Amino acid sequence: MRHPACLFFILFLGFGCSGIRTSPEDQKLFLKEQAVLHHGKKTLYDHVVDLDPGKIQGTASSLFYELPPRTIAVLPFVDQDKGDYYLNKIPLSQRDPLSREKYRWTRAQRVRKLIYGNLAQREYYPLRLDKIDEVLKQHGIKTSEDLLKISPQVLGSWLNADALIYGVVKNYESYYGGVICGYSIAADVQMLSTKNGEQLFYSSGSRNQLGFDFVLNPTDLLINSATNATYLRDVVLRRAEEDIAREIVLRIPTRRPLPYFPQAEKSLGLSPHVSSKKPPSKENTRTSSPIPSYRQWDDDKENRGFFLSAQQPGQKLPSNLEHPRFSFQLSNKNNQAEKKGEIRKADFALAPIEEPKGKSVGKQKAMPSNLLCAASSQRFFLPEIGEKIHGKKSLYDRLIEMDIQKPDIVVHPDYPREAGGKIAILPFSDQATGGNFLVNRIPLFPKTKSQKENWRWTVSNRLRRTIASYLAQKDFEVLNLGEIDTLLKAHGLTTMQDLLRISPKILGKWLSADLLLYGEVTQYEGFYSVVWAAWRVGARLNLVSARSGTRLLTTSGTRTSNRFIPAITPVDVAIAGITTMTTMMRDYKLRQAEEELSRELVLRFPALKHSPQNSENHDLPSSPMDRVSFLEWSSKKQRAFCFFKNEKVI
Repeated sequence: MRHPACLFFILFLGFGCSGIRTSPEDQKLFLKEQAVLHHGKKTLYDHVVDLDPGKIQGTASSLFYELPPRTIAVLPFVDQDKGDYYLNKIPLSQRDPLSREKYRWTRAQRVRKLIYGNLAQREYYPLRLDKIDEVLKQHGIKTSEDLLKISPQVLGSWLNADALIYGVVKNYESYYGGVICGYSIAADVQMLSTKNGEQLFYSSGSRNQLGFDFVLNPTDLLINSATNATYLRDVVLRRAEEDIAREIVLRIPTRRPLPYFPQAEKSLGLSPHVSSKKPPSKENTRTSSPIPSYRQWDDDKENRGFFLSAQQPGQKLPSNLEHPRFSFQLSNKNNQAEKKGEIRKADFALAPIEEPKGKSVGKQKAMPSNLLCAASSQRFFLPEIGEKIHGKKSLYDRLIEMDIQKPDIVVHPDYPREAGGKIAILPFSDQATGGNFLVNRIPLFPKTKSQKENWRWTVSNRLRRTIASYLAQKDFEVLNLGEIDTLLKAHGLTTMQDLLRISPKILGKWLSADLLLYGEVTQYEGFYSVVWAAWRVGARLNLVSARSGTRLLTTSGTRTSNRFIPAITPVDVAIAGITTMTTMMRDYKLRQAEEELSRELVLRFPALKHSPQNSENHDLPSSPMDRVSFLEWSSKKQRAFCFFKNEKVI
């Protein structure tokens, strides 16, 4: 029995050494993404395994469904702490008043950026933080007291936003108790309407990132107490911040684009299934869009794009439709009363919200009416400490976590000149899974062809959304992902092959984008070998100019979220096997690996200068770049790649 078991163990390890690479051309796009509302959300099992007593509650009022916001402004957050470093509730540092204010602003800004980034990957349109801060500065807002004096209606008129998000960081501490060590963060977030100042959404909660190793032997107890101190690292603190921001935004109800509402389409005459005596001809279909379609649309094609569909007889399009945006009024003022009852709460496809049982959602409001009323005064717009390196893994972090690979990046010399404006993150391709959920390269569950296609879209879109979140935090002007997908579908793109056939210049015109980000998932699987368990996620990104077609930046890397428990005796091996399985092979840990990979890749993007570009520079000729498909790009070839013919990479 020992020899077959050993052989199985060796094969199990061997299969995990490489991933599956599949051709992306046949990958279908715009399918149903699996577990989009729950991926990365902590369950009761996760709380028990992680020894995390924190919880997050979210409440949406009935006004949210009556006046669903489209554009959201995340205002500066406030930190309730004094600005000192706390360990076990004891301040270890005595900083001067200015340093305290800087640390308070830094902590509040970190959580604020993560809330904003998570909103950017949703269907909402959050305003860029630097633009919000600029407007507030122009109106003399320098402290939280100044901000509190301005009503939401006035702020909404300044920022042109439908809703405002206020936030307070209540707890930002570290703990060390020998066998247990980690960080704890708590925050409250409130969304107010700029129409009437009433509350739309409120969330309060806390998250803990703890390391725990319990043993009975005195010698092992001393060793574990020393090793647990390594858990007090910046990257672990970053994970706690990401956890609480992700969980809060997941509890904001989902607002689907209005053209997809069945009843909204019916009331406006926009449904593609509406019958007509005279179907639109091909000429009318082509002339209805200012941009030519990629495909020839048949007369009887039902699922044609919204912006390419011709107006049929008897249909009345809204007079205030803003192409190509999603948000528009459901009807004119004359027939608003008639159509009001046709749009119901169920049409908004709401995400599940954690609410206290037996209490009405519509009547429940946060106390106080504005979070800043109970917060101490804080100065705004100070220098942020560690902004460029916070959460970036050092060599020390990679050695401790046995994740030594460092992302590679190659930057084109024209990056400073062309890397500006709006960026469209195109659908990613999945070259890693082949449509299967892999552990040690072995598919765990049999799937049909349609299930495999859905899984490939799910995997690629998970990385795509996370990349969008971190690019938004880096002050890139990221276009809404749902808007991008709608426009691509409207031009007849249904597979990855269709997307790759379109030149960057044409895609840029379709999407009104200055930059295009192509991406592919190179690794996405789990590993388990009794004493070691891990999730490994890899991706490759290519930033291309939509004006010249030049590839401005290429970066690739992998991240491994793992746990290793050394064991020698059979009893210890059995305990280690159960521990690694229960602690690592979870959806929550997979989500952490996705976020960490995206964070590491985006942190290596050079900073953008938001100064207006000279229009004359757009017409300057640029040297031709070698035409290498981003799908054929290998990390081993990056160092030898030449952007210009007969020139070396700088």
